[in-house]
Amino acid sequence: MRGKWVLLILLSLGLFSCALFKKEKPEERKAELQWEMSRPRPESPRSATTYTTRPYVAMPPKGIEKKEELIVKPTVLPGPLKYKLLILSFEDSHLEHKFRGVGQRAQELLQKALQETQSCLPLKPEELKVSPQVASQNLWDLWRLYGVQGLVRGRIKEILRGEDAQQIYLLVRIEAELIDTESTRPLKLAFGQSTVSFPIFQGKEGSEKALEKALDEALKQIRDGILLGLSKLEWRTSVLMVKEGEIYLNAGKNSGLRIGQELEVYSVGPQIHHPVTGEVLGRSLGPKKASIKITGFLGIDNAQASLIEGSGIREGDVIKLKE
Repeated sequence: MRGKWVLLILLSLGLFSCALFKKEKPEERKAELQWEMSRPRPESPRSATTYTTRPYVAMPPKGIEKKEELIVKPTVLPGPLKYKLLILSFEDSHLEHKFRGVGQRAQELLQKALQETQSCLPLKPEELKVSPQVASQNLWDLWRLYGVQGLVRGRIKEILRGEDAQQIYLLVRIEAELIDTESTRPLKLAFGQSTVSFPIFQGKEGSEKALEKALDEALKQIRDGILLGLSKLEWRTSVLMVKEGEIYLNAGKNSGLRIGQELEVYSVGPQIHHPVTGEVLGRSLGPKKASIKITGFLGIDNAQASLIEGSGIREGDVIKLKE
C-alpha cells in the first residue's frame, strides 16, 4: 500500500515539473522577443521626398545634385559721384481703365528705389520744367543744358488678375529702357515681374495694397537693371555757362563734387556712326581745353569753378574727372 502512495507522489511531481517547464518556456521567449524589439535599430537613409512651402516644389531625385540659384544683387556703383537720371511716367494707356494712373505711381516708386541706392539723382520732367515729349525727343539738350546723363522710359506691359475660392492673385509685368543722353544710345533694357495674393474678403482695399506691393517688387528688378546699365557709363557732366571768368557746371554738391576738386574740360566731338548700319555708336571726345577747380556750390545741384590752366571754355563743353 505504501508503495502505491509513493508511486502516485512521484507521478504527481513529474506532471507538475512538465507543466512548469512548458509554462516557463513561452514566458522566456516573450521576454526574449521584448528585448529584441527594444534594441536600438541602425538608422537607414529616408527615402521620402521633402517639399518646400507653397508652391510645392519637389527636391531633385537621388543622385542629382541641386544647383543653387544665382542671385544678382543690386549693383552699387563705385565712386562718390552720382548720375542724374530723368524718369518718365510709365506708359499705361493700353491697360484696363481701372488701372490707368498706375504708370505715374510706377514712376514715383522707381524714383524712390533709385534714390535709396545713393548712386543716382532721379528727376521728374516737371523738376526741369520740360515736358516728357520734349525730353524724349531732345536727349542731347538734356545732357548739354541740364547735365542729365540718362533717360528712363518704360511701360506697364500687363496686369493680370485671377482668383480661387479664398485668394485673389495679381501678376504685374514691367519693361523699361535706359538711354544715354550724350550718345542717344540705349544702354540697358530692364524687365520686372511680380505676383502677389491677398484674401478675397479684403476686397478693394486688399487689391490696392497688393497692386502697390507687386509694382514695388517688379520695379526693384527694373532698378537693378538700370544700375547695371549705368555701370558701363563713364561719369561726365557739362558746362552750364561761363560768366565773368567763372565757370558754372551742371553738377554740384548733390552729385558728389567737393570744394577744391580739380576737373578737366574737353570740347564736344561729333557722333560716331556705324559705317554699314548707320547706327549711332556714341559721341567722340574733342581735345582737352582746360583744367578747373571747384570753388563753390549754388542752386539745387550746380557748382562754380575757377580756371587753373587753358582757355576757350564755352557752354556745353564736357567735364570729366581729372585723370
